[in-house]
Amino acid sequence: LELKDKKGKILDKATSYFGMREVGLKKIDGVLRPTLNGEFLFHIGLLDQGYWPDGAFTAPTDEALRYDIELARRAGFNVIRKHIKVEPQRWYHHCDSIGLMVWQDMPNLWEPDGEDSVAVRTQFRDELKTMIDQHRNSPSTASRAITTLPATAKPTETPATAISLTSTTTDASNPKPCPVPTTGAPHPSASSVAKVCSYAITCGPCVTTPTK
Repeated sequence: LELKDKKGKILDKATSYFGMREVGLKKIDGVLRPTLNGEFLFHIGLLDQGYWPDGAFTAPTDEALRYDIELARRAGFNVIRKHIKVEPQRWYHHCDSIGLMVWQDMPNLWEPDGEDSVAVRTQFRDELKTMIDQHRNSPSTASRAITTLPATAKPTETPATAISLTSTTTDASNPKPCPVPTTGAPHPSASSVAKVCSYAITCGPCVTTPTK
């Protein structure tokens, strides 16, 4: 899209891009494997907390933001797990263009006071949906983690009822497993960590039902 003056000189312009991929699961030699565009792809990656020595959570330049992604790619990794924070869209754009998949964590459920409650979970669901909607058009996003650390559930508590957290078509009466296994509720084994679908997450959140 270009903005020109009367003489045809370009005053400003904006460009975009389109990407499409399918992230799924398929049994290969009797073992459930993660797939990309229908082919088995082993996920080997890094955990990235996105801290910067001179800006805390903010990168000093766009070049610096891109550098870490390029370094991970050159080192032979194909995944970055973005841990405990949500980056600006520019970061996901770089992952799209460089060709690195993203496992996106949802920041802590129990903050700031460490207590579980209906209000805390309601806020968590609202912010999770906002995070998904904000970056849902980034084809690099391959998985979203509901919890970033093991849950502190009591054994007597029961799993939360599955709900749809996105606007995509999801059957809440037929819940799918959480994308990343956690403790505190029935989950797939740790060896099948890539329980992913395109944009729908149907456990909400899948640790336990709050008691207060």
